[in-house]
Parts: sequence; structure tokens; C-alpha cells
Amino acid sequence: MRKRDNKQIILNLIRNNSPIGRAQIAKSTNLTIPSVMKIIDGFMEMGLVREVGKGESTGGKPPVLLELIQDSYFSIGVDLGATNIHCVVMDVNRIVSKVSMPTNFEQGVDMVVGRIAQAITQVLQISGINRERLIGIGIAVPGLLDLQKRNILFSPDIGWQDVDIVTPLAGRFHTYVCIDNATRATAFAEKLYGAAKEACDYMCVNLGYGIGGAMVFDHEVYSGFSGSAGEFGHITVIPNGPLCDCGNRGCLEAVSSARALVRDVKKRMIAGEPTALNSVIGTDYNKLEAKLIYDAAKRGDELACSVVIPSIQTLGAAIAGIINLLDFEMIILMGGISRNGTFLTDNLNKAIAEHKIRYAGRHTKVIVSPLGADVTAIGAASIVINQLLESGGNVRLMQSGAGENGG
Repeated sequence: MRKRDNKQIILNLIRNNSPIGRAQIAKSTNLTIPSVMKIIDGFMEMGLVREVGKGESTGGKPPVLLELIQDSYFSIGVDLGATNIHCVVMDVNRIVSKVSMPTNFEQGVDMVVGRIAQAITQVLQISGINRERLIGIGIAVPGLLDLQKRNILFSPDIGWQDVDIVTPLAGRFHTYVCIDNATRATAFAEKLYGAAKEACDYMCVNLGYGIGGAMVFDHEVYSGFSGSAGEFGHITVIPNGPLCDCGNRGCLEAVSSARALVRDVKKRMIAGEPTALNSVIGTDYNKLEAKLIYDAAKRGDELACSVVIPSIQTLGAAIAGIINLLDFEMIILMGGISRNGTFLTDNLNKAIAEHKIRYAGRHTKVIVSPLGADVTAIGAASIVINQLLESGGNVRLMQSGAGENGG
């Protein structure tokens, strides 16, 4: 095993098990005490780790306990969504500050980049952090990316193609900036902070304006040969079905996403079908949102149920297909639609059970992310933090290595 890998393992172990002694670290990693001590000394010189007193003796000298210094370094995470830009400052363990503002992507790339910069500036001012401790900015973007060039190749959600937002932001803030697919970013968040800390193989499914997916095998996020792996929302579920923003027809995203729900309900309301939603939005269809539709379905509204239930059934069939194929340890749901409680999960689990083959995925857990609405922004910040962990706490190595692979 490489020394760099040993550093990453030890740093993660301290992070997740503080306070912990050197002997326990050596036992947990099968490394020698001298090797562990050398690595820990390096971390302490970098200001990543400190001693926090002594533990209980088990017969010899009481062990000196260690912990990760929470505010040793900071990263910024930007969730570039179709509706909102959500920006957070994080230390190695928690959100320090956050801001949100509308994306207004229809105003063009330059205006959106300006709004991202505005959000970053505001969140930095609110946080009051030492800028010298800022190690980078991660940006989570829906769609296909060129991870080598750090460009957005194609984002159906926001209608961008071949766009570079990294260069202007790096120039403005004079720090390292990286991008990754939004749902792949959430996979980092779940590994570092959420439900997947101990999981080896899992999948994140983002249920929002669009639908995204990210697969993790043996603790590593899988990007695929050309970097496009995980486009779960663009598997075909209804051949020649509804037109998707990607240009194809019958994608899961065109059937079960928030955008699809609003499209279908709006069309039927305009056609005059009765629904309790009329008393909520009147005839101002711009106010129609997936949350309102789900809320109406929970109350038994016939029109809402006739759209929502089939969309959940289609989603369940698609997830069952993934379970049949890959037998993940867990499927983690996130995004606005995921936060609809047992109405969603009960109907979804029923659909999954109907479409799984017998005994397939019998140990697979389907859960909702505990990180809530912040998960994608946390994920974006986690891209940077993950690079720090992979580099064993060496910031220069982290930034140079991440710059080569695009984060």
C-alpha cells in the first residue's frame, strides 16, 4: 500500500473516531507504531491533528488521544441547480455558513457565473473564515462533464453545452476550483458525512428538477470510461415516450422528475380537469411545483394521484432494475422529491418489490439521505475535502493532483 493511501486511511480514521490513540490506529490499520507516529507527526505539523489529553490505561501508560482540528481547513461547495444556486462554506466536519439565490440560467452563462461569484463572496463574508485556510471551491453541476478539461459538456437541466465556468471563478477568487457531476458529488457527501460512511458499494439517486445517479464501487465513485457514468435519469423507461430535455424520448427523467410532474399536471389543469390545486395556485401555473402536487396527492386529490403514483411506480421499476443488475448495499435517495415522507417511500418500496427478481437485493437498503436539502452543496465541498484526504493532508499535492484529474 502506498504511503499516500496510509495517510488517507489514518486521516479518515481520526476524523470518524476522535478521540483515538496511536496504538488503536495502528491496530485498526495493521501498520506499525513507528509508521503511525511518523504520519501523525506530519499531520500535526500541517495543523490537521492535535492531542487532546489521555485515555484510560489498559495496563501500561495511558494513551495520548488525537482528534482532527475542525477548523484546520475550509472548502466552499456550490450546488448549481436549475432553480437555485446553493453555496456553503465547510470545515472538515460541518457547514459554517450558507446562502442561496435564484440561478436565472436563462440570463446566460456570464450572468450565472456572476451570480455564483456573488454567492461565494456572500458566504465567505458571513463565515468570517481566514482566507488563508480556504483550500478550494467545488462546484456540483447537473449533466455531462469533461473532467480533464473541467468543462460542462452538456447539461440538459440548464441548457448549457461546452461551457467553462472554472477559469473565470478561479481567476476571480485566486484559489483552486473544480467541478463534478451533481449526483457524483453527493456520493462524496454521503461517504464523508452521511449514510454511507461504512458502506462499500452504494448508489445515490437525486430526485429533483431532473433525475441523476452516482455509483460507488469499493469506496470509489465510478465515473466510467468517458466520465459519463451514472446518468440514471436518462435510461429509457417508455420507448417513444415524453420528450426529455436531453433530446431523447421516454427517459426516466421525462416521466418521474419534478419537471415532468409539473408538465403533466399543468397540461391537465389547463384542459379543465378538476383538482384541489386550483384553490392553491388559481390559474397562475407558474406557481405550480412538484411539492404542491405531492402534497395534493397525499390528501387524496384524484388528478395529483393519477400523475404521482405512476411516476413513483416507474421510478421503482427503474431502481429495481439497478438492484437486479448490481445488488448495491444501499440506494440513497436525495433531492426535493425524496423529502415526501412515507407517501413516497411506501409506494416506492412497493414498486421496487414488484419488479425485483426473487431474492435479488434482499439485503439492499433504500433510504433517504440524512443530509437534507444541503446534500449537493455539501457534496461539492466534499470534492475538495476528499482530495485533501486522498493527499493525506498535503494541500499542495491535493491541489496539483486534483487539477490534473478535474476533481
